[in-house]
Amino acid sequence: MNRCRFTVLALLATAGTAGAQTVSMADAIGIAREIVPDRTLVEIDLRDLDGAAFWQASFVNDMLVDQQEVEIDAATGKVVGTEIDPIDPEDLAAYEAIFADPDAIGIDFLDALDIAGELVGEGVVAWNGELEFEAGVLAYQIEYSDETKIYVDANNGAIVNEHGDDEGDDDVLPPDQLAAGIEAAVALNGLPVLEAEGEDEFGGDDNVASVVEVVQWDGKNGMLVHSAFDATTLELIETVSYTPSDAQLERLQPVIDALDSITTTFAGAMAEALAAQPDAIGVHEISLKAEDLGIFYEVELVNAMGFEIDVLVDAFGKGPAASYAGVNFHPCDYDVDGLVDANDLAELLSVWGTLNPGYDLDGDLTPGGV
Repeated sequence: MNRCRFTVLALLATAGTAGAQTVSMADAIGIAREIVPDRTLVEIDLRDLDGAAFWQASFVNDMLVDQQEVEIDAATGKVVGTEIDPIDPEDLAAYEAIFADPDAIGIDFLDALDIAGELVGEGVVAWNGELEFEAGVLAYQIEYSDETKIYVDANNGAIVNEHGDDEGDDDVLPPDQLAAGIEAAVALNGLPVLEAEGEDEFGGDDNVASVVEVVQWDGKNGMLVHSAFDATTLELIETVSYTPSDAQLERLQPVIDALDSITTTFAGAMAEALAAQPDAIGVHEISLKAEDLGIFYEVELVNAMGFEIDVLVDAFGKGPAASYAGVNFHPCDYDVDGLVDANDLAELLSVWGTLNPGYDLDGDLTPGGV
């Protein structure tokens, strides 16, 4: 149900400029601060000039008069340049907002880098860091070579779900509307449901889902069934059956094995999740998942500020087990290990040219060239 643009850059980032560097972002921050000890670091990124990788760190002072940049050779750690320039007028308003409250920055850039680093896979390289406002929260944005972005609250170190202008908020539905779409799918074919999601397929800008997409398990034929319904009228838009990839089936097998014994319904799980998070305004997605401690519903809620909150609800009637801020893995990280790598490419190629919405790249339900 995730649609993405699988890029070669996402796979090769760790073997290109990012992979060639030996000085880490943390190292570069330390080196740059030796040159500029009395200013606030607002951005650092890894750049390429004629095949040579270098870090560029940008600092501003509290007076917001000028901006100092330090360039560091990413292979040797040598400072290769520094200059002071007036602040770009287009950036001034953003910096004024950042420094408006002296107490807003409670953790250091390096602390945020450590926090974000716990959420990505081994071998993934941080290449861009920036202090900015995200969903109204002052946060450190850390971007990695697999295209994962993690936002860390600059005041308290909490993870902030990303909702930048170019990212797009999750589309949401009231729980009863999503539940109605699930019931429509069951009425259509009588099959057990594995996941359901609200999507805006018609390009609206209010983040209200227009379509309910449901994935079910057809045990008799060993197939997955993907159906889409109009979220308002429940009119069937499309339904397709397809053979899951070996990797998909492996991930789903523990849930499939437990389907007959699950006692909590999808509607019940959403109600329990919303009771645990009363500030949520709607549900984006709900899915059955196998975790270390058992089978759970993962309910993705969104609150009024646009933050995603994921709630795990026990599938056997024991109630909510945990709530946590949503972490945005790259949509092409099919095995959800924090890396977009050769394993994900191999998984995609295993279903290339076949009907499988789970790996769809361009909306035609079939993985292939775009």
